[in-house]
Amino acid sequence: DWSSDVCSSDLDVMRQLEFGSVSITLPIIALEIYTNGDFLIDFGFPANGDFTRSFAIQVLPFTGAGGFYFGVLSNATAKRLPPGPLCGSFSPVIEAGVGLRIGLGKDINKGVLKAGLSLTVQGIIEGTLAFYNDNLKRPEYDDAVFYYISGQVSIVGQIYGEIDFAIISARLDVLIRIGVTFAMQALDPIVLGFFAEIIVSVSVKINLGIFKITISLSFSATLRESFTIGSVSPKPWYTCPGSTPPRAIRARRTALDVFDAGCDDVELVFHP
Repeated sequence: DWSSDVCSSDLDVMRQLEFGSVSITLPIIALEIYTNGDFLIDFGFPANGDFTRSFAIQVLPFTGAGGFYFGVLSNATAKRLPPGPLCGSFSPVIEAGVGLRIGLGKDINKGVLKAGLSLTVQGIIEGTLAFYNDNLKRPEYDDAVFYYISGQVSIVGQIYGEIDFAIISARLDVLIRIGVTFAMQALDPIVLGFFAEIIVSVSVKINLGIFKITISLSFSATLRESFTIGSVSPKPWYTCPGSTPPRAIRARRTALDVFDAGCDDVELVFHP
């Protein structure tokens, strides 16, 4: 029986600390403990590239952030394993990930004007190491392991500006990101790729007291390419009598976002 219950808890209190010119943001800490003894601790890992939950330190104009997770799991609780049917099980299963971001940034806040710009380098890597236990106890598979590693390194530039005259206000946001990705899995080809992304958004708000008008424009586009190195090899967990290997093994947990190209949109809101 691979079922297991989990007790989870998040710690998210008093995150912001100020020490003169130094600003520190404490991470959001999450802990999962399973009834079968498995556990996973998340110390502000930037899942899907979200560093707002990570540990961060800022000493103008420098800024940095990071987080990690680590877990010792099993077939019952691991989130990134080959799909069944299998010729055995995996235990223990070690899952881990780390994400870091460093760079330069500057914010301006002068009356009606707010603006800022930043240039950062960020990297995220995640992995799984699972020890295979063959149901048929075949000696040739005594040392068989499953592994999966994926990651990305990117350069991110961001500019924003906002002006507020009470009656009318406007905001501009521009995000540009360029990076490379990789993914490797036991007995499968290595996948390498690169991507480039741009997101631009503009919003204007007009407040005439008895009614308000909001106009929003946004545009996003992504270029993504990938290629593979190597070929597929037979896998011990599928080489049992009567088994049919799945066509693909899919990672069930990843920090690498897939961004779709967007298009312009205009929103007009009337509040009587």
